[in-house]
Amino acid sequence: MTQIHELNTAPWVPRRGETLLGRLRELAESRGDEESLRFVRFGAPDIACSLRELLERAAPVATRIAERARSRGGGASSSFPVPVVITALDPYPTVLAFMAALQAGTAPLILAPPNALGGDNAFAQRVSSVTGRLGGRCLRVSDTSLGGMLGPGDDPLVLDEADLFGTVAQTIAPVVDPGGPDDVVFFQMTSASTGDGSLVAISNDNVLTNVHGIRAGLGGGAHERMCGWLPLYHDMGLIGTLLLSMLHGWPLRLLAPAAFVRRPARWLQAMSDHGATITTAPNFGYDQAWQQPTDAELEGVDLSCLRLVVTGAEPIRKSTLEGFCRRLAPYGFRAESFSPAFGLAESTLATSLHRPGRLPWFVRVDPIGLHPGRPVPVLGEGVLTVPGEDDRGVAVFALGPALPDLGLGLVDDEGAAIDGDLMLGEIVLRGRSVCVGRLETAERGLVRTHGGPLSTGDLGFIFRGNLFVLERKKHVIIRHGRNYLASLLEEQVAAVLDHPVHQLMVLDLDITDPVSPVCVVLERFRGAPDLTPQQHRALRGLELPVDRLLSARRRILPRTTSGKKRYYLARQLVRAGELKVEETLELR
Repeated sequence: MTQIHELNTAPWVPRRGETLLGRLRELAESRGDEESLRFVRFGAPDIACSLRELLERAAPVATRIAERARSRGGGASSSFPVPVVITALDPYPTVLAFMAALQAGTAPLILAPPNALGGDNAFAQRVSSVTGRLGGRCLRVSDTSLGGMLGPGDDPLVLDEADLFGTVAQTIAPVVDPGGPDDVVFFQMTSASTGDGSLVAISNDNVLTNVHGIRAGLGGGAHERMCGWLPLYHDMGLIGTLLLSMLHGWPLRLLAPAAFVRRPARWLQAMSDHGATITTAPNFGYDQAWQQPTDAELEGVDLSCLRLVVTGAEPIRKSTLEGFCRRLAPYGFRAESFSPAFGLAESTLATSLHRPGRLPWFVRVDPIGLHPGRPVPVLGEGVLTVPGEDDRGVAVFALGPALPDLGLGLVDDEGAAIDGDLMLGEIVLRGRSVCVGRLETAERGLVRTHGGPLSTGDLGFIFRGNLFVLERKKHVIIRHGRNYLASLLEEQVAAVLDHPVHQLMVLDLDITDPVSPVCVVLERFRGAPDLTPQQHRALRGLELPVDRLLSARRRILPRTTSGKKRYYLARQLVRAGELKVEETLELR
């Protein structure tokens, strides 16, 4: 017990050359049978295990993965280990497969299940696309629910009841080279609920550095307790919840995402039962958690232990944070626990975050007239839950300084560096958390990033040492935690209207409003102002329905000097009534 106490009281700092698997095994040895992870289930008993038990149960699976991986050989690409695509409905088999893949010396990639992608067909297409990009060396590990659904030719390693719940065989995990600091340890996908995101390669040094930086940024202590429900195919779930808790020795209670969606009060109840001090979620999760539960469901809930509450992954809305504080203050929640954050898969996870313990603060920005390289028009500022009379503009929260080992800069549309407070630019990152590379196809191999510079595609500014993020440059529309790529939506709209895709744009009018209209802007449009009934039904029947159609017979879409669409400027022009539209058609 003395050894455990010493490990807990001294904050862990990654050693140069340390690996993810090495750190996990070191913790498993030192902590013994101490509970590390509890899978909270409803309608079935919880599954509780120590890190040592989890690695031991994963060892026989690791042996089977290693055997299959050896049969795949080095192949044409040897810049990364054999990829293992993990497909499972529930967190428990997902985590077991992930740990097994690490112990097998392979590189796991967790994919979203059918219910997160819009059904079985979308899931099959995603698996086919991803495995094709990873090449013939790729193998798949699945649970029984998703193991045989892809038809002939698909031969996944399926985790059955014996793997998950049977007596643990005394199996020694394969002896593998854990790799060096810059070697790929796992893959993750950038968020895209429609279409395929990018495949991002994360190294040992990436994940250990970023997880250490998150603790430093949050001011995490020795004896934190975590609780979460985020899916493990999301970087905020895998790294910001599972690995953050494991690598720092913080006990975690993990709910299935579907359990949260069906009853958001379960998350609050689980945090209360666990005495959780840390949790993470995107904006919509906090909206659901304060809007959906009944008073009866909240009876007995105590959130007074919560002190590090991270929100990120989508625009942070003042109304959401205020609603959560207002509803849950009687149950012990404190507004200063909130930590607005910014991150992306290409920087492993976190880039910057507001340190809890102080009330989150924001500035009010005039959304009209924003241009990279120019000053941001600030109308005022405020502090969360502190009443203020000025409600002009859009509230944009301070996201803190960059994490340790990350350099943060801004550039204009032509790539020139921007200096000074309140100057708008695209956010560019450098440092050890920047992903080790991207993978487009197995034939091309890994495209190394060498620590940056990494262009994030997000527009923001610096003020008083804090990062503020305003807009996405490469447009993504976010609805209820799902990301829709504008480029794919534009292809679908172009097909419906028989109009060139480069002459139309899909955008939401207000990224701070979760129900703002989804608009299509058409230029050089020679069609009739009215749609046929078939076109109307098709546009309204898209996975993200179109609400409004704006058209003109001449070129009106704003573009960069290289011809790229400027979504952020188009949105400003539409909202200000300055885009030279000739026809407007409401579809809803």
